[in-house]
Amino acid sequence: MELLQAIGFSAPAGLNAYLTLLLVGLAGRFGVVELTGAWGERLTNPYIIGGLALLTVYEVVVDKVPGLDHINDIVGTVVRPLSGALLMLATPNPLTEDSPIAAVVVGGGIAGALHTLKMLLRPLVTVTTAGFGNPVVSTLEDTAAATTVIAAIIAPVLIALLLAFAVAVLWWALTRRRRARGP
Repeated sequence: MELLQAIGFSAPAGLNAYLTLLLVGLAGRFGVVELTGAWGERLTNPYIIGGLALLTVYEVVVDKVPGLDHINDIVGTVVRPLSGALLMLATPNPLTEDSPIAAVVVGGGIAGALHTLKMLLRPLVTVTTAGFGNPVVSTLEDTAAATTVIAAIIAPVLIALLLAFAVAVLWWALTRRRRARGP
C-alpha cells in the first residue's frame, strides 16, 4: 500500500508538478499523510508550501495559453520527473528504504512517462482545435493530478487502476504517432 501511495504521489507530477507537490506538502503539513526524510521535511516547510502555491498559480495559468503551454512543457521536461522522484523519496515506501536510487528511477520515470504523454498529445490538441481546446485539456490535467493525489491518500489501491489506464493511453498515443509518421 505504501508503494502505491508513493506512486500515486509521483505520477501526477508528470501532469502538474507544482500542484502535486503543493497538495502532498499540505497533506504532510496537516498530518493527513506521513512524509519522511529530508525531502518530506522540506516539503512540509511553510515557506516551501508558499513558494509552491505561487508556482502552482503560475503553472495553472500558463498551461492554459496555447504556445506558452508548450514552453512550459519544455521546462517541465526537467521539473516534472525531478518532482516525481522527490515525491517518491519523501513518501515512506519499500523502494525508498531499500534503494533510494530505485525510488528516484521509479518516481522520476513514472512522472516522466506521464509528462511524455502530455507532450505528445498537447500539440495535437492545439492543432486540431486551433488552441481553443488547450484550456479544457489543461483543466482536465490539473483535475486528474489533484484527483490522483486525493485517491492516493484515501484509497491507494485505486492507483494501480489509474496506472494501467495511463499506460494504455501512452501506448495508444505512441502507436498513433508512429502511424501518423508512416514508414
